[in-house]
Amino acid sequence: MNKMKTILIAVTINLAAITASFGQFGQPPAGPSKQVKVEDAIIVKERTLLVVRTENSAFNNKIEDLVKRYWKFNKNIEFVSEAKLEQSLAGNENKFCLLTIQDILITEFLNNTTFQNEYLRFALNLGEEAGKKKPLFHQNIAFKEDDRKIKKVNVFKNGTLDLEKKEILFALDFLQNHLMARAEGKTRMTFYYEPIENTGKLAGKTLLIARNDMDKNVNEQLIRDNYPYAFKIVDSAEIEKAYLQRSKEFAFVEIAPLGYSRGGMLHYIVNCEDGQTLSLGELYNGFGDSFSNLVNKDHLKAYVKNANRKGKK
Repeated sequence: MNKMKTILIAVTINLAAITASFGQFGQPPAGPSKQVKVEDAIIVKERTLLVVRTENSAFNNKIEDLVKRYWKFNKNIEFVSEAKLEQSLAGNENKFCLLTIQDILITEFLNNTTFQNEYLRFALNLGEEAGKKKPLFHQNIAFKEDDRKIKKVNVFKNGTLDLEKKEILFALDFLQNHLMARAEGKTRMTFYYEPIENTGKLAGKTLLIARNDMDKNVNEQLIRDNYPYAFKIVDSAEIEKAYLQRSKEFAFVEIAPLGYSRGGMLHYIVNCEDGQTLSLGELYNGFGDSFSNLVNKDHLKAYVKNANRKGKK
């Protein structure tokens, strides 16, 4: 069996729309994050959350607004520029946990083929482990360019990125909900644990599906034929409004990178009310199977199946 060699680089780059922070993390691991230890989740909760700003003020404003409004896990929150981060930590490492925005470049080699992708992720570390290549926990949030419509390798060109607030809040919620669950001793070894605790809830929600996230072959009739619950096809702005208002009526489809080079995305069905995951699409989407990175017939069936799992993680 041929083994794939993977190289990952976290870098600090200057872009017009966003600058990835804290490049000294070195070579972080690929893929989804492993679950946080219970004792580490408790330590994080007791500390001050230090949010590291990027070099883009507009992006910083979004993050700061959302952290102040929705981050409840830490009682105390501070914001710091990357330039002053070392000064803030000096002698006080064990008083802080860090939230950073990382730019991850993945290059994988299989036989004579090179695969490369670049994406952003939110990463959490304890202050005394700021220089370690492996974050305590992370959530991938978006490819640097729109890679959802293809499954093959996409080598990125230099460009700009301006994330929507709903994407930022999704990453914050995913981190926070994981930490809250682990601090309470709940298991989160795979993606399926949270949806199983929310079994049956999706049936009582209206699912919001962004037009830009739909496969070209999907229409309202196809959705009705494969998805038995209420739904609406909307613009992304309508999803963001419902999410920021913490609406109890809606859930939505969020598509985010799994964190590998070949463009695989995971579909999360997110509860607007609390950001928890109610269901998932196909976990192995994008790895040579029959699933699309966009909403299609097979994903719709997976949403229903995974929303009603019981016991099997």
